[in-house]
Amino acid sequence: MNHTEFMQLFVHIKTREVYAYLLSALPTTLPTNKFVIFAQGRSGSQLLCDLINTHPSIHCDTEILRKIRVLFPLQYVQGRAARIQENTYGFKVKIYQLTDDQKIDPHSFLTQLHNQEWKIIYLKRLNALRQSLSMLIAINRRNAWHLTSRQTVDLKKIYINPEKLIKEIERRLNYLNLEKDLLTDLPHLPLVYESDLLNPENHQTTLNQIFDYLGIDSVSVKTHFKRTTALPLSHYIQNYDEIVHSINQTPYAEFLADENQG
Repeated sequence: MNHTEFMQLFVHIKTREVYAYLLSALPTTLPTNKFVIFAQGRSGSQLLCDLINTHPSIHCDTEILRKIRVLFPLQYVQGRAARIQENTYGFKVKIYQLTDDQKIDPHSFLTQLHNQEWKIIYLKRLNALRQSLSMLIAINRRNAWHLTSRQTVDLKKIYINPEKLIKEIERRLNYLNLEKDLLTDLPHLPLVYESDLLNPENHQTTLNQIFDYLGIDSVSVKTHFKRTTALPLSHYIQNYDEIVHSINQTPYAEFLADENQG
């Protein structure tokens, strides 16, 4: 993102921020149900939002606390909820968007949401190797983070720096441990990417569980997205053998066993 694009984004977000504060200060009626999807990147959260938005009574925003810091995150979120017409509102947020972008304590923020009757949906991905590779591959594809069913996948193999990959795995696992600790005393619906979202056949069952958690009727769901790394890793990585060798020298070798997990 160049300077001009950043300034345009900054002005857009700040205008939206002021509007959200105005709405949060007015005696407006918030949606009956409110929820937050708490998840890391490349864990299927965008897919989950897409599936949830299939429901006509739900509006699920994506990462509204990303990149640019807002003055009052909680009020900003409440204002975003106040502007929608649907009975249920949600958004997704990542732990590092709270710590790094917003400079706030994740546990305190989620606790405040919980105290104001927001429900927490926690989505995690167990295979930190596939998660990290998914991110690095997306960056190398010029930030092609998500693919719709009509888009094609660039199968040109890319070089992955083994040291960079291992550091990214460590980072993902550290966040996973932090998430576990801060959610210990907070009621939430736990979901796992590999068992709940990876296989499209499980989507309806997973969403039925979410709809029940939110206290609303179920509907048939369908996504517009498809997996970006559905094939074995060797189809995407130029130095695949080197990556396998490097990972086998670490405590993360177990993740290689799930070669078919996208």
